Amino acid sequence: MASIWEEALKEDETANNEYPTIPEGKYQFEVVKATGKEYSPKPGSKIGKCAEIDLQLRVEGKDRDVMVFDRLYSDPRTVWKMTAFAKCIGVFEKGMTPGQLLRKAEGQIGEADVILRPAEGSYPARNEIKSYNAPKEAPEKEAVKPEDLPF
Repeated sequence: MASIWEEALKEDETANNEYPTIPEGKYQFEVVKATGKEYSPKPGSKIGKCAEIDLQLRVEGKDRDVMVFDRLYSDPRTVWKMTAFAKCIGVFEKGMTPGQLLRKAEGQIGEADVILRPAEGSYPARNEIKSYNAPKEAPEKEAVKPEDLPF
């Protein structure tokens, strides 16, 4: 048996560069990887120098799981998405920093609205995160008033 390093590459395997996709909808995900770096804007960028968190999410589809990639930026124009992500995975704290979020993100579970971007030009079809959904809080039970007691 040949070594894995000695097997010939298959010519017909280069044509398909598409990732598997799932239909649009609400899905559970797991944060597989979160990588932090400093975003340095290029001329004409709409956001300034800020923290960037690159996410690799395993999204649980009905028939199969897919990987979805997202980028979060701490710029004042886009920090809302970073905050929504932190709330979605249940780690948000008042005064939280991007560094704290980065350290807590991997392995967390959340729910997101996933969209499907069709193939365009040389770009294959891909899934993207439209929004992160914070868990719904259980409704608080109404306090029992003394006058409501039967005795």
